[in-house]
Amino acid sequence: MSCPNATGDPAPEVTWAIQSTVQVAEGQTQLTFFKSNRTVVGPDGTAYFTHVIAEDDSDVSNILYICLGVSEIAPQDYSLGTTVKLKVVPPRDGIENANKTNLNIEPFLMYGSPNKTLFRGGQENRLWCIFGG
Repeated sequence: MSCPNATGDPAPEVTWAIQSTVQVAEGQTQLTFFKSNRTVVGPDGTAYFTHVIAEDDSDVSNILYICLGVSEIAPQDYSLGTTVKLKVVPPRDGIENANKTNLNIEPFLMYGSPNKTLFRGGQENRLWCIFGG
């Protein structure tokens, strides 16, 4: 899932959250950060799933995925961006393969750092390698 380019000075960090569409109390909904052993947010703010399950479907679980931008400048307020409603569809061949290792998709690179990456001293440097399958 892609998030629109967030701009600011300094550049905001992009992350994702999951909003329950069921109200916790009147006028309140639950918001949790997008994090599991099947998900990651890449350096450009794109949200990746290694694989989807039925519970990731917005209608099945009464959830929305929300792109958020946050600046390192205090106070750390999150600005709302894109809201995504995800629809999970059954496999075309009708074969559910989540628990069948002989039918799972081979791992594939979804995002990787450029082959040539410049590291700078005195700051955080990261290499990215996001796989699915």
